[in-house]
Amino acid sequence: MLRDFLLVYLFLAVLLTAHCATFVMPWSKGGYRKRFSFVCFAVALYIFAYLLQIVSDRLEDKLFWNVISYIGMAYAAALWCSTVVLYVKRDMFLSKKLSVAFFPCPC
Repeated sequence: MLRDFLLVYLFLAVLLTAHCATFVMPWSKGGYRKRFSFVCFAVALYIFAYLLQIVSDRLEDKLFWNVISYIGMAYAAALWCSTVVLYVKRDMFLSKKLSVAFFPCPC
């Protein structure tokens, strides 16, 4: 019972996050909107992979979806930091060297 409620809740969270990502694009006029959409898609990937990790029965499937959820989690954090920097108009702090330091996926 609780597991089914959690699955429905997480699936609705994925749909809401993906909707938020697509809703922001035409309405926002800032330069941060593309990065914010990428943040939403990374969070949706993380939640979707976590959802499939819960549903999976075999250990190999759980480990696979665990790796996919870590990819979404790592990129969501880096994209969120760059979105905040663009939102507060501190573009000078977002150089190419700092972007290279943010975005490699941790192993």
